Amino acid sequence: MIIRKYETSDEKNWEDLVKRCKNPAFVLTRRFLQYHENKFDDYSLVVYNDNFLIAALPACRQENVWYAHPGLPFADLILADRYQWPMTKDNAPKIISFLKEAGFTEMIVKIMPQMYKKLPGDEWLYYLRNYGARLFEQKLTTAIPLIEYENIRKDVINISKQNKRNFIIKEAGDQLTDLYELMKKNMAEKYNSLPTHTLADLLKLQKLFPEKINCIAGFEGEELKGGIILFIYESVVKVQYIFSSQQFLADVLLLKTVELYRSGHTFIDLGTSNSLPNNEINYGVLQFKAKNGGKAFIVESYELLF
Repeated sequence: MIIRKYETSDEKNWEDLVKRCKNPAFVLTRRFLQYHENKFDDYSLVVYNDNFLIAALPACRQENVWYAHPGLPFADLILADRYQWPMTKDNAPKIISFLKEAGFTEMIVKIMPQMYKKLPGDEWLYYLRNYGARLFEQKLTTAIPLIEYENIRKDVINISKQNKRNFIIKEAGDQLTDLYELMKKNMAEKYNSLPTHTLADLLKLQKLFPEKINCIAGFEGEELKGGIILFIYESVVKVQYIFSSQQFLADVLLLKTVELYRSGHTFIDLGTSNSLPNNEINYGVLQFKAKNGGKAFIVESYELLF
């Protein structure tokens, strides 16, 4: 078994692994990682067994910290579907030893939330904890279960359907630029902040993953009033941004998202609400998510000191 730093010659094997792994996600591909490669010092790992890539870890170096991965929403161990998970017991100490020999003094791992997992896959977390990993950070995220959505929030659906008559709601992937400019203005006025992504970032991602980036726009007459920018995962639709200058429009946009994706997905991820200093929860944002049927999930990061 060979454990080493990722090289460009591994790219095809890595992309194939993500397609056939237990818990695929487009953000774990090299195409996604490379779109912002200039922002991070990549130190991803690959694990080969008889020239077959059985596991990979997207990560970067931050001085003496091996960080998996600050540019991703999660950066769990990518495991081949034929990989027998008890083997992680042997691989975990080898990965840790490799990182120690490379000069790292600690590792930080962001665990994939359960709702994104196609199959159970907590073996990596189990062995990290066994080796002394401790909770480094936890965030509260909110997701709408799409099974029996009507039974969760009938009142929200009824209100949204009534208000829907005042708006024109439609998919608008080709209007990303207009949506972004309105969102940036909205965020500056309401929160004195800017979007995490630049427009160039989102346009590049949309070009790289046209089937994974979608937008829904809300109009009053012909005037754009709000929208949602979505990242489409295998079983989860992530609301990356939602913004509105009109009362009730955000509720209507969410309802449209549910209608579009409920047949092929299990959750609408509304994102974390830890947007205040010191990781505190913004309860105004959380209340909006909860009233639209959102349920609580925890997103965890772990730290292991060597």
